[in-house]
Parts: sequence; C-alpha cells; structure tokens
Amino acid sequence: MANNEIKILSTSALPQGLVQQAATENVSITVQTFINIEPVDNIEVQQEIETALLQSAYVIFTSQHAVEIIAAELEGHIPDWRIYCIENRTARLVEKYFGKESIVGTAAYAEDLANKIIEDGEAEEFIFFTGNKHLPTLMDKLDDEGLYVQEIIVYQNTPSSVTVSGRYHGIMFFSPSAVESFFAANKISRATILFATGQTTANALQKASTNPVIMANQAGKEEMLQTVLDYYQ
Repeated sequence: MANNEIKILSTSALPQGLVQQAATENVSITVQTFINIEPVDNIEVQQEIETALLQSAYVIFTSQHAVEIIAAELEGHIPDWRIYCIENRTARLVEKYFGKESIVGTAAYAEDLANKIIEDGEAEEFIFFTGNKHLPTLMDKLDDEGLYVQEIIVYQNTPSSVTVSGRYHGIMFFSPSAVESFFAANKISRATILFATGQTTANALQKASTNPVIMANQAGKEEMLQTVLDYYQ
C-alpha cells in the first residue's frame, strides 16, 4: 500500500466499479454497512401494493430501495403510473423497471421534489412508496398544499452498529440513519473528513461531530465518490 494512499470508509454498499474507479485515483475504499434494509412482509402492505399496481395513479419514489421492492412485484405487468422520483440512481431504476416515459418529474432531493410536484399541479392524490425512516419534509409540504398522499411503508430501515478499526482520511455517509448507527459505536480522529449525500445527512453529521462536513452537490453514490475524488485531488 502506498504511503500517500487516501483511505476512505463507506457506510453503505458501493458498486464494485466505483471502488475500482477510486483505486485508479489512489483512493482505497473500505465498505462497512451501518443499516439493514428489510422489505415489509405482511398481508396489509402486500394488498396495498397489489391494489396500487392496478390503479392509474401518480406515484412518488425517493428511495432506490422502494423502487426495487415494488419492481419485484411487477411480474411482467407495467402499471399505468406517472412517477415523480429523486434523480440519478433512483431515476435510473424507475426508467429500467417502469420505462422512461413513466417519469413526469425529478429533483435532487425530497424537498425539491415536493416543490416540483406542487409547481406542476398535475394531480391532487399520490401514492408514496417509502421506508420507515424517511423524513416528513415531502409529505408535510404536499399536505400544506391540500394534496393527499397515501404513504405505503415497503421496507424497514434498522441500525446495524459496528465498531471499525483503523483510521480513515474520510468517511462517506448516505443517510441520517447511518450517521446515528456509526456514531453509536465509533469515535473518529479530528482530522477525519465527513462526506454527506445531502443536506439532511449533513445536518445529522453536524449534530454528531464537529469535524468538517463536505456535501455532495447531488444525491447518488457516483456523485458522492466524485465529491471525494475532487476533494483529495
């Protein structure tokens, strides 16, 4: 290992291609997940999903996990949905499973997506597939505008605190849940740089630590890695 190699910890799984890309830039990434994602498996949620698949509806996705869980229920059927979603990885998954033509609006973050929905004024009712730990920002904004959102919790986000050994130049965080889980079991050097995928994650880091926080311009693992590479160049 080169003496000047930059060591980074990712608190979420990364595509192997991104790890290899970082290595070509002399950045070594160690992956250790700090949250577990488990699909909700009960009759009530299954019935809600099945009913939604048969409806002509406006649908919201702010998480790639939710997209993948719903896609597993399609069984070759493409529903008549008009979809608002977060950009980058989530939008690419929506395009893959539901078709590019299904996407009617995207934004970088949940608050921006809510503003987009309000500005478009295309519908008054929406179905929001999400996890149990999402922030209320999007739903609160839509509710303030008199829009009805049927929230369907399709996965559980639970902490998985792990003690890590060694020191890292930087640590990548992709959710407030991962921040909480990490700092429940770990302390860091004052020199460690913290990287956040968005404002809510950055806010959580600023509450948990006084270390410098660098926020990616857009949500997404590719964008996060580029932020890291740009910082250390």
